[in-house]
Amino acid sequence: MAHESGHRVPFALETIGKCLCPTCPVQGGSQCVAELKAGLDEALRSNPLKPEKVPGVYCGTGKADCTDIDTNQVCICGDCAVFAQFRLGDARPSSYYCRAGASQ
Repeated sequence: MAHESGHRVPFALETIGKCLCPTCPVQGGSQCVAELKAGLDEALRSNPLKPEKVPGVYCGTGKADCTDIDTNQVCICGDCAVFAQFRLGDARPSSYYCRAGASQ
């Protein structure tokens, strides 16, 4: 897989499909995220895509709208294909995008 030159992550079906956020322990106990996941298929059919309806790709969209996520849990951003593709280890913030905002 070729690496992208920048750290900006597009909010698109391709990156959503690679995103690990919906399986992250930080979101595991969130009722808000569970509700978003339940409606994810419908959200992915909308045009344009709406970040507030997708529980992930925070590295591209910014902080999570859900307020019941637990950022005391272990972040798995470093294991994500999106993280590697866009070299987010070199960017800021370098993790917890759901709390800290989009990658720059």
